[in-house]
Amino acid sequence: MQAANQISMPRAADSAELSTRAVAAHGAVPLRRRVGQRVFDVSVAVAALLVMSPLMVAIAVAVKISSPGPIIYRSRRYAFGGQRFGMLKFRTMVTADRQRELMNADPQANAHMSREFKLKDDPRVTTIGRLLRRTSLDELPQLINVVRGDMSIVGPRPKLEDEGTRYGGLLDLVLSVPPGITGSWQTSGRNDLPFERRIDLDVEYVIGRSFTWDLKICARTVAQLLSPKRHGAY
Repeated sequence: MQAANQISMPRAADSAELSTRAVAAHGAVPLRRRVGQRVFDVSVAVAALLVMSPLMVAIAVAVKISSPGPIIYRSRRYAFGGQRFGMLKFRTMVTADRQRELMNADPQANAHMSREFKLKDDPRVTTIGRLLRRTSLDELPQLINVVRGDMSIVGPRPKLEDEGTRYGGLLDLVLSVPPGITGSWQTSGRNDLPFERRIDLDVEYVIGRSFTWDLKICARTVAQLLSPKRHGAY
C-alpha cells in the first residue's frame, strides 16, 4: 500500500536544506493547530486507555508469569526536537544477558539486525511476546507516552539512536514533528520494508502532513489491526 500524498522524494544532496525548511515550517504552525493536535492526541489516548485497561492488566499478568524480567520495557528513543525519552512497551524478549547469548550464537541474525534493526523469527522473543508483537498489543503502553506528551497518535516511529545515524541529514527533518504510535510505514508494509523505504515514508509524511492524512493513517491502522493478514508485524 502506498502512502497517501505521493511526493517526489529528496535525496542526500537536498537533506540539509529540507531539514532547515521543515523545522522552520513547524515553528510557523499556528497555535490553534498545535493545540488541536494535542487535544486530539490526549482524547484518543485517554479513551483508548479506559477501554483497553482490562486487556492491559491481563497482558501484564501474562508477561509477568511467562518469563523472568520486568513487565514494561523502556526503550530510549529520539523525541521531538532531538530530545530523548523512554518509549514504553510490554516486554516481549528474554532478559538482556540471555539476548546477548542468543545473538552471539547466530552471527547471521546479528548481521541482519545491524542492517534492518528488525529481525523476523527473532530468537530473543518469548512465546507470549511473539503473540503481542503479531497483534501489536505490545505497543499499548505507548498510550501513556502520548498522554505524557512524549508522542502523538500519528507520526514517524520513535528512532533508536543507532537508527538515527542512518537518517543522516534527514534526521532533523524527521524530528521536527513528534513521533507517533502509528505512521506511514506502519500502514505500508511495516518491518517487511527495506530501511531506506522507511526513511522515504517518514520524510513524505513530515513534508505533507495534515490532520486529514493523520485520520487516513488511523483508519488504515485500525483496518490492519483487524485484518487476518498482518504483513510485517513481528
